Amino acid sequence: MRVIYLNDCYEKEEAMMRAYGIPCARVSYPFQEGVAEIQGSPIFRGPKMKVAAYSEFIQDLEKIDCSALVGLNDFIKISDAIEYTRCFGTYAPKVITFDIKQDVVEIANLLIESDLKYPLFVRSDIESAAKYVGVDACTLRSSDVNDIETVLEPIHRFIANAGAIIMKEIVSVKRANGKTIEYRAIVVNGKIVCFDYDSSSGLPSPESLPCAWQFEDCINTASKNGLHGAYFVDFGVDENENIFVVECKNIINGTVKNINAFAEGLAKIAMD
Repeated sequence: MRVIYLNDCYEKEEAMMRAYGIPCARVSYPFQEGVAEIQGSPIFRGPKMKVAAYSEFIQDLEKIDCSALVGLNDFIKISDAIEYTRCFGTYAPKVITFDIKQDVVEIANLLIESDLKYPLFVRSDIESAAKYVGVDACTLRSSDVNDIETVLEPIHRFIANAGAIIMKEIVSVKRANGKTIEYRAIVVNGKIVCFDYDSSSGLPSPESLPCAWQFEDCINTASKNGLHGAYFVDFGVDENENIFVVECKNIINGTVKNINAFAEGLAKIAMD
C-alpha cells in the first residue's frame, strides 16, 4: 500500500513509514511536479478537506490519470454523520443533523418527531465546542427551545464556517483505571490494520477485550453497507462491554499517535 503525503504534512510520519519499508512519496498540491510518484490507488495524507475541496482534488487526480484509494463517494459517506451511522448499523448510536442556519423552533419540532433518546451530544460538522466550554455545555437534555439555543450558542461563538449541526445519542462509556475505554482504529480496504493504541495508557489492549470480535464484525457491517477505502473510526466500550462507534473520520488528515503500529499494519496487509 502506497502512501502519498501532500505538501509539508506529516513529515515525521513519512520518515517512520519509510523506515518500515512502506512505499511513500511527497508531492505538491495543486499538482506541479512529481506526479509520477502517484501510482495505483494510494492513501493520501494531507490537509483537512471538506467534500467540495476533495471533489476538486479527485478531479485533479483524474486529469493526470491518477486515482485515490478513498473515492469521492466514500469520502462523502465518511463526512456525513447520518450516512456513516447507517453504514455501521446497530454499532452506531442514532443521530440527527440540521443545517447551521436552521430555525431553532423547527429543530425542536423535528427532535420531538424523532425517536432519539436524551441526552444528546451536540457538535458541528467541523468539531465540537467541548474544548472551549466543556462536554456538559454541549449536552442537550430536552427538546426545549431554550435548551437548544444554549447548546448551539458555543458553536456559533467558537466555530467558524460550520455548515451543519449534529446531535447524537450519548452512550455511557465504561471506565478502566479512571479513563474511558475508547480506541481509534485505522481501517484500510475493509480491514482494521491497527489500533492507534498506547500500551502505557492504562487501558486494556483492544484485542484483550471480551467484545474484541465485535470490532471486525462492525467493519464487516460497514463494508456490506457500502463503506470502503480507508478511514479512522473511534470506538467506545459501553457499560455492558459492547463496542459502539463514537466517530468516523477521513484518513486524509488527523494525527496518528502510534505510527509504528500504522506502519506495521500496512506492511502486514502488503504481505497478505
